[in-house]
Amino acid sequence: MKSIATFLTCLIGLCPQPEQPQQQTIIVHTPAGESIYTSPNLNAPFTRSTLSGNYLASRFAQRNHDWDRATDYLNRVMDMAPDDIDLQKRTMVLAMGAGDHKMAVALARKVLETEEQNALALLFVAMDQFKNKNYEAAHTTIEAMPQGSLSEFIMPLLHSWAQASIGVYDTDSLHDNTIHIYHAILIADYLNQHDHIKTLLERSLQATDITSVDLERIADIYGHIGETDKARNLYNEILKLDPDNTRLGEKIEKLDNHEDVSIFQQIESPEDGIAETMFDMSRVLYRDYSDESARIFANLALMLNPERSDTKLLLGYIAARNNRFDEAINYFRSIGPEDDKYFEARRFSADLLEEHGRIDEALAELRDLVATHQDIDAMIQIGDIY
Repeated sequence: MKSIATFLTCLIGLCPQPEQPQQQTIIVHTPAGESIYTSPNLNAPFTRSTLSGNYLASRFAQRNHDWDRATDYLNRVMDMAPDDIDLQKRTMVLAMGAGDHKMAVALARKVLETEEQNALALLFVAMDQFKNKNYEAAHTTIEAMPQGSLSEFIMPLLHSWAQASIGVYDTDSLHDNTIHIYHAILIADYLNQHDHIKTLLERSLQATDITSVDLERIADIYGHIGETDKARNLYNEILKLDPDNTRLGEKIEKLDNHEDVSIFQQIESPEDGIAETMFDMSRVLYRDYSDESARIFANLALMLNPERSDTKLLLGYIAARNNRFDEAINYFRSIGPEDDKYFEARRFSADLLEEHGRIDEALAELRDLVATHQDIDAMIQIGDIY
């Protein structure tokens, strides 16, 4: 996993750098936008909008996690050097990180004209092909990726879902960790290979890297296949570690009442399965504090499924951890009241607003939850603010 995080981070110009002398950074507002010039001994502002100025401005924006502006500045550089392959690759990654999927895919296709085995460009193009339900082309693109070009973690997932997209059941390489096994289960369910699911569930429970998130997903699948006692026991085990988890309490209540409610979210299409893969990659990278790479994969997941609330929530967490608070709040507010992530998103939005002194906005956010949904947790949060 670290190899792919380091690869992406270096590609966008954020590789660890040797220690440099203390530098002075000057931001100059020009008619074309901000230009930034950095020098160890600078006494006067640099007032022209130039290729070097826009390049440095892009690097500065990157390091402050302003991906939109970083992409914009690098686009200006590309206008002056349109055939530079290194600029194309860097702008491709920045565009995906900024959520500009159309630009990222267009640049990926351009990169492949020069470097036909560029793994990241192939990945972006394959995701676009999945999005457009062009499964044969997506399968061909993924199979064209050079061995060892991304990481041993993601390649088996891409291969198995590419096979599933053309109706082939092949999960032989998905056995090393809980995420791989979980996707083997999703593929088996999608292709109606249900005889394999119980064996895979038992194998996943023996994995050494299992987390509470993994346990909950395993329990959901047990509930889905009718093994309600096993599902209930696992939920109760998780509750011992997280007694305030109201979501699990609701799931147990549904099982106890024999409600005809699908706990497990089935995969309806290959692009949903690949979106789940991209989200899981992002979640693991975020957990490892590889936020730049996590952002890329989260946006790939959102490209495949723009309505995924857990992806929006994760992008909000990434933005908040990097002090992009307005961006984080926008992600949280994009989750609608019909979604089960709605309350979590709105409460976290209120937390950020309070943290930055915007008390009236934080209270308004929470009062709306109380007025529209009689949300007890929001009432408690209002009391905490007072």
